[in-house]
Amino acid sequence: MLSLAENPFSWDESAKDVKSKVLDFELKDANGTHYNVSSLSQEVELIIPPKMKQPEVRAENFFVKPTFNGSMQYHQISIPGREYAVYIKLKPQNDETITVFVRYELRPTLREFNVSATIPDFSSCNYTQNIGYRNCTSDPYVLVLSRARTGNIGVHYIGVMYNRTGDVTEGINSNAAGQVRNKGRVRRDCFTGHGRVKRSCVGVKDPPTTLPPTKLDVPHYNATTDVNYTMSVSMSTCLYWNSNASRWTSDGCRVGVYTKSHVCCQ
Repeated sequence: MLSLAENPFSWDESAKDVKSKVLDFELKDANGTHYNVSSLSQEVELIIPPKMKQPEVRAENFFVKPTFNGSMQYHQISIPGREYAVYIKLKPQNDETITVFVRYELRPTLREFNVSATIPDFSSCNYTQNIGYRNCTSDPYVLVLSRARTGNIGVHYIGVMYNRTGDVTEGINSNAAGQVRNKGRVRRDCFTGHGRVKRSCVGVKDPPTTLPPTKLDVPHYNATTDVNYTMSVSMSTCLYWNSNASRWTSDGCRVGVYTKSHVCCQ
């Protein structure tokens, strides 16, 4: 296995998609015979830890309000192809915990989503009381999406939810308590009920009202309850040099389902 800092196959136009170091390797058996990796019944998995620092991506600032019956802040991304991995970095202020839901083509809900995750996720880190979380094998603030994980390519919607303890339950209970039924006597007109209508009863329906202009309800930031977070998106892909076609291609190579921010591909 050999790591090359420069792309040795740079003359073809397909080389413009190669923006990292090039890894050269060969698969051989114990006798040194080359493996034929075409038309395999099972995939060959290759774990590649990236050695070079990923380019910095400008993070945008957003905020999310405490959830009420599953309310979320939504974003839209696109997975260009089956060979791509999309890295979404979400950094909530003061290490607040947010929940992320991802759904193909439609906005996710608490019941309808393809992927869900908790940010930050310290499950890959070591914890000590004096230092806290350290030596993480994957970035606790990065969610990796690919076709292998969501099952689809194209447009996906990301829902960010900040769930303070008791918010959802309190919201549901307040709704139930607010449904007050009026038990007083109700005045009936000619169009009320399903009984017989008197011949002398003449009713005049109110004219249809003019619909008010649509008003876009833009949420305003509340420093006492809302949580700020930054979000940035970057991508990587799985490419190899096809010596028969003399070009870089992704045919037969895809980003694996276990891909994280520190390992790729399959």
